Amino acid sequence: MDTKYVQEFVLLAETQNYQTASEQLDMTTSSLSRHIKALEAEIGVTLFDRSTRKVTLTKHGSLLLPYAKQMVSVDQDCRKAIVRLTGSNRGQISIGSIPMLKAYGIHKMVQSFQQKWPNISINLIEADSLHLQMMLQRGECDVIFIRTRAMEIPDYQSYYIDQDQLSAVVPRQHPFASQDAISIRQLKGESLLLIGTNAFMYKMCTELCLEEGFSPRVVFTSRRAHNLLDQVDAGVGIALLTRKPVAASLPDSLTMVDITPPVRTSILMVYPSDEKLNPLAADFVHLCKEIHG
Repeated sequence: MDTKYVQEFVLLAETQNYQTASEQLDMTTSSLSRHIKALEAEIGVTLFDRSTRKVTLTKHGSLLLPYAKQMVSVDQDCRKAIVRLTGSNRGQISIGSIPMLKAYGIHKMVQSFQQKWPNISINLIEADSLHLQMMLQRGECDVIFIRTRAMEIPDYQSYYIDQDQLSAVVPRQHPFASQDAISIRQLKGESLLLIGTNAFMYKMCTELCLEEGFSPRVVFTSRRAHNLLDQVDAGVGIALLTRKPVAASLPDSLTMVDITPPVRTSILMVYPSDEKLNPLAADFVHLCKEIHG
């Protein structure tokens, strides 16, 4: 069996939703569906009941799931063992990061590591924080850089990199543009533009609105901030974004207004405990800490 397909089977079984699983895997739902059908054809049984809105395991799927998890775990352990055997002077390291690396100095850390170890291949994966955490758990990333409101991630080591804060991006002629700051409550009834529906930023922003007693009116979502800015410029609504990645490239026609009380997020480097960290990743973590100071 293709371990990649088995890994996809495990994630679909856990999420029970093709759309959610495909977004976390950074692939189309049609590709995921095709892979699952190929796995079913190879095994000769149906793994999922597709007769309901929620994707559920059949009795054969439930039987396979614990073995599939073991297969994924063994595959990950095998890859790590090979890396340990080859040593730190050659091999590959997978680094996961939120987009906009330059805003937080992450690009310098990656570049410095590449210069120090030119024979090592770096696989840089850009994805949302929630997706990256799942990739780290599945062993698909050695080290990740994520955005979070917490200062540590359970079961992993965390190192503080930077801090940012939430802002509203509006046209300069918008009534909010003349204010130094606005509250979340002032966004009630406004057309909001947010980063993708399964993203950390979407989850955080919707929860902030619900805490203030209203459901946000989300009219547009995208995985890329520049798409939100284009929509703001066209007068579609207000984008909620963090300040640092956007401020330098903000068009003259738009302005950023801080949220009050401040909503701050931390940029963390997250990685496994020392005994589970492969040598390449350990070297990278050590270098990052040296650069960051």
